[in-house]
Amino acid sequence: MKTFTKITVGFVTQTFEKDKSGKYVCKEQEFIAGDTVDYENVDGEKITPPVYEYQPFEMVIPCGITQRPTLGLLEAQLLEACMTLTSYTMDLLYRLDDQVNINDVDEVQQARDVIEKYRTGYSTDTPQRYEITIEEQAPDFPPKTIEVSLLVENGQLWLKPEGYGEKCTEDGEGSPIGIEIWQGKLRLIAFTDINSEDPQIIEMENAREELRKD
Repeated sequence: MKTFTKITVGFVTQTFEKDKSGKYVCKEQEFIAGDTVDYENVDGEKITPPVYEYQPFEMVIPCGITQRPTLGLLEAQLLEACMTLTSYTMDLLYRLDDQVNINDVDEVQQARDVIEKYRTGYSTDTPQRYEITIEEQAPDFPPKTIEVSLLVENGQLWLKPEGYGEKCTEDGEGSPIGIEIWQGKLRLIAFTDINSEDPQIIEMENAREELRKD
């Protein structure tokens, strides 16, 4: 088989914004995948899929809309630090009453301009990756470590322990553990069998702190 089709059932969210003419136009759109996935061959027949490379669900930006560049985690933290520092500096200058005109302080104005540029023109919604190491916790077992990659994407958190994967992805590419909000409820998604494409779903609603009885 040279070609097959993956069919994912889900829904699309679109954000509309009023332009200068008063007309509402689509500025952003996102496909949110559901749980139902089917695979078909070129004849439209249901098949068991072969191993394939995962392709993220990326929607096309509406015509005339320029996609905003994005900030990485470190850049976002630096921006937040700059905003805090600038706010503190301005507060000190205000306390000098009329001795200093803030608008005459070039450095402060430059910092405000940069902050405004990044805050309004950039986004932090691109995939973010982190690397951590977990260790054996049982005292009567030999030491063991596993490198784990964390991927934050489309409002979901995915964990990829080294050496663990999913049936429908290449080795080293799968993320068998996920955390998301689905229909207003927090849940865990775990692909616990490398030979099955069906995940285990663990609802977390009973773990909400407001349900504590003690």
